[in-house]
Amino acid sequence: MKPKQAFPPAVAISKRSWLLITGAIIANVAITVPLAKILNAWIDESYTLRTTGQSLQYAIHQAIHFELQPPLYFALLTLWRSFDHSIFFARLFSVVCAAVLVYCAAQLSARYAPRLDPAWAAWLVALNPATIWAAEEIRVYALGGLCSALLMWTFYDGYLAATTSGRARVLHAVIALISVYTQYFLGFVLVAQLCALLVTRRWSVARYFVVFMVAVGVCSLPIGYVLHQQIAAGTSTYFSDESLKSLVLDIYGIAFYYVLPAGKLISATGATHASRYLVVVGILAAVAVAYILLHAEYRANAVAAWTIALVSCVLLVVAFYATHEPFGYRYMFVTFTPIMIALLVTIAELQRSRKYAAALWSAIFVVASFTQLYSTYQPLAKGGDWIRVAAFLELEEKPNQPILAFQTENAMSLEDYYHGKNTIVAVPRPIDFTVAWNEAQVVQSDRDIEQDIASVPGSHPYIWVVNTSECRDFSVDYHCPIFEHFLTTRYTEVLRKEFFHSEARLLRARYSVTR
Repeated sequence: MKPKQAFPPAVAISKRSWLLITGAIIANVAITVPLAKILNAWIDESYTLRTTGQSLQYAIHQAIHFELQPPLYFALLTLWRSFDHSIFFARLFSVVCAAVLVYCAAQLSARYAPRLDPAWAAWLVALNPATIWAAEEIRVYALGGLCSALLMWTFYDGYLAATTSGRARVLHAVIALISVYTQYFLGFVLVAQLCALLVTRRWSVARYFVVFMVAVGVCSLPIGYVLHQQIAAGTSTYFSDESLKSLVLDIYGIAFYYVLPAGKLISATGATHASRYLVVVGILAAVAVAYILLHAEYRANAVAAWTIALVSCVLLVVAFYATHEPFGYRYMFVTFTPIMIALLVTIAELQRSRKYAAALWSAIFVVASFTQLYSTYQPLAKGGDWIRVAAFLELEEKPNQPILAFQTENAMSLEDYYHGKNTIVAVPRPIDFTVAWNEAQVVQSDRDIEQDIASVPGSHPYIWVVNTSECRDFSVDYHCPIFEHFLTTRYTEVLRKEFFHSEARLLRARYSVTR
């Protein structure tokens, strides 16, 4: 095939489609903004608030040496928060990134899947639980997903289009550099794009790509210098022995969730061994996709999209398996756009059944998405439910009742919302923000807890205890039995209130007889 005939130009987006795309953005914002106001910050978000709550220099230093991440997101959020220090405003940065991602989805559809109405892609992304999740995180994920989309956009215009653009290649290089300083995993998308050029035999423009990426690599040397140290520091405490098979299944499951978030629907049917069903569906889908691509008119578009999606996912598997970094679903959001584009181009290549397939998929997707969204956000809280916990404590507490927060990180999240009479005591130690991990943050004996209580002046016949059910985080054991044994042998429970993934208890010392 001749390269310049293989990739069609982007289609013009009609006025009707623009109205629908605008509606998708509005719908996305209508969901994400209220949630951004209502939901409490969880532990990772509390870390972000402290990293970005001081000077720009402090944010960059903490990003590299404490967060163990590239510094750009934290620097940008620090500047953003200089206008308003509220938690809601901090979360709005991700909300804006997610809304722009919806717009990018329409532009990408117009390029990679010109037979489809771009508005369909916009709605597919706008209502996707993954997009809404990213919008509600005061973390890098929404910005990382947006960078991934911009890389896909400029890559098409600069390297895949029938008439490539030198300006787009420069923009692609600039976004690539921004991406490397934003989230390391975006580098996998760049490698996957080079593979797409090679697979589609775009030899001439591949040379330009290599030259620009060498320049990006040279400019990335400062952050590359600290990457090895960050990996070593991160895995010295938190490490994973997850098998290669398990990692592959994890990433496949997340990719399936992006395309069709049907997990809650499957659970609602009472189906057992759902993961086995998903594997069978995946095998059948792979056969169907291979057949569709074999007969595709715009085969190069589909091959390029699938190459980027698959290679990005494979590199994630390799990276986590090789480094023993603990894998989390949040790290995979950089592949969200490539996976969704691969879905779009496949549906676009269906012949007479294209409209029916898109309609059927849309119907199932909408039901699955709203089921998932309701299930996820029905509590109107994130893990810990710290807004309600703080309100409950302020209502029920009396002076001289220290609040023991176990484990240590929960104290940090509770402090974001508690403004009551008593002292929050992190058990066993407050977080040391000068190092990525401090072993002293894990309870080792009753003596640790005794010292924590003694750190608050006076005698305390009553104490509050706030904790979650988390007792282990990958390789770190928080020693919940030690903590609970200490409480049961020295205190009697007076009051208990359960919240979303947390609880608050009022305890009376056994030697005390009055409140």
